[in-house]
Amino acid sequence: MKIVLSIIGWAAWVFCAYMALTVAYNCRRLVRNGQSFQWATAIQSFFFWIIAIVFIFAPLNKLHILWLLPICFFGTGYLVLVGVPILSPVILFFTQIFMILVLFGAGASAQRSALFWESLLEGMDKDDEDVKEFKQGVASCLIPDKISPDKFRANNLLLSTRGIPQLLDRNEQLSPTPSLKRFYLISDRPMGYPQWFIAAYPDVVSWVADNIEQEESILHNIFGNMSDDELLTGKRRTKVKYLRILIDTYLKETGLPLECSE
Repeated sequence: MKIVLSIIGWAAWVFCAYMALTVAYNCRRLVRNGQSFQWATAIQSFFFWIIAIVFIFAPLNKLHILWLLPICFFGTGYLVLVGVPILSPVILFFTQIFMILVLFGAGASAQRSALFWESLLEGMDKDDEDVKEFKQGVASCLIPDKISPDKFRANNLLLSTRGIPQLLDRNEQLSPTPSLKRFYLISDRPMGYPQWFIAAYPDVVSWVADNIEQEESILHNIFGNMSDDELLTGKRRTKVKYLRILIDTYLKETGLPLECSE
């Protein structure tokens, strides 16, 4: 009987070690491909590694892994989505350190970018429509276009100050990109764009604004006679899939790099 239990315990440890390696590898693969990963996944990987290391060196009964793994697997969602005072911030802190080690060599800028976008999204209300739109924008636009987290933060902060760029002078590293100066004031910002898009693509927004002032609107050239209901969201903002087309058109027509890219 002891031999059977020992085999079950070792089988549980092998499965845990396999999951630890697999999840960590998948995170590296996503980052190398310019994609991102969920923080819940990163925490699961962190827990799998802790369990595998502890039970291989400590004289503990490996059968305990059988109940630890389900708790770690399902508990990570609660830690991230609901949050536990003190515990969640501590676990997230150590997970960030762990992921820096896991992603070492996967590309410094891609690594930092992936951590930034995921940490930013994890702190938002998942049921909010604006958050859902931003999450789609991160996946469809910001990550593929390698938008710099530093440039985005600086531009977004300036837009959030409602046209008071002097508030940025306290931190020299947070300097807005050139095209954003055109949109310092709320009254100067064109309608139909979410704030995150203006912050990440001020050059695209400026280019469209210049073309709209001409006799033939660039939006009409791109989207034709598309109705507003098809083009815009319920909040009268251009849908993300059409913002993606707008970015691609800008890149094709101008041949210029994106101002906020890495």
